[in-house]
Amino acid sequence: MIVELGHYALILALLVALLQGVLPLIGTITRNWHWQSLARPAAVMQFVLVSLAFAALAYAFQENDFSVRYVAENSNTRLPTMYRFAAVWGGHEGSLLLWLELLAVWTVSVAIFSRQMPLAMVARVISVLGLISTGFLLFVLATSNPFERLFPVPIEGKDLNPLLQDPGLVIHPPMLYMGYVGFLCGLCLCHCGAAGRQTRCGLGALVASLDAGGVGLPHFRHRPGFLVGVHRTGLGRLVVLGSG
Repeated sequence: MIVELGHYALILALLVALLQGVLPLIGTITRNWHWQSLARPAAVMQFVLVSLAFAALAYAFQENDFSVRYVAENSNTRLPTMYRFAAVWGGHEGSLLLWLELLAVWTVSVAIFSRQMPLAMVARVISVLGLISTGFLLFVLATSNPFERLFPVPIEGKDLNPLLQDPGLVIHPPMLYMGYVGFLCGLCLCHCGAAGRQTRCGLGALVASLDAGGVGLPHFRHRPGFLVGVHRTGLGRLVVLGSG
């Protein structure tokens, strides 16, 4: 039942992302304030739905629900809890779901920390991010559904890729994806700001808001030092940065 709820949440997220990508953008063209104001609530709703789907898949791994094909192919009962959670993004389908989750996180962050930006600018940025989410959601639901059922249900699952069974690689993919997906925000801000001729004020206001919100965009005056560590894993070396 939890798995089905996760699947339905992804379907609803697709519908919300489609509305998020279309209505506010039309609102900026027609100068309809009401349609532009739909951008922020839609971003929040999409974040809630995608997070629900991600949590449902993580729950299936923790409960060793081998009736889910993706779980049976990437986990087993002897796998430690930490790696069972990391197995959520240990394969193709889960990696795409993680990508969607982080895209939703960045989108809702823009919605929250953009109060100083013009509404039309925010509506354009969130609309473009919604259209990108729509494409990914369509791909996941059509070709890479992580909630596909398996019958007959195996007694035991397979195993997570041994190369991924390393403490460093439990946090490495989410951090890497967070950076990659974060570049979409900068891209959307630049393009949408250029379209509305608000690049400087819009980008500057958002950066200031994110920094005030503790997301972590240090000014050069802070001059932070960094400690660099190298952690050997099965895939090679993982570079770890920390404040010094």
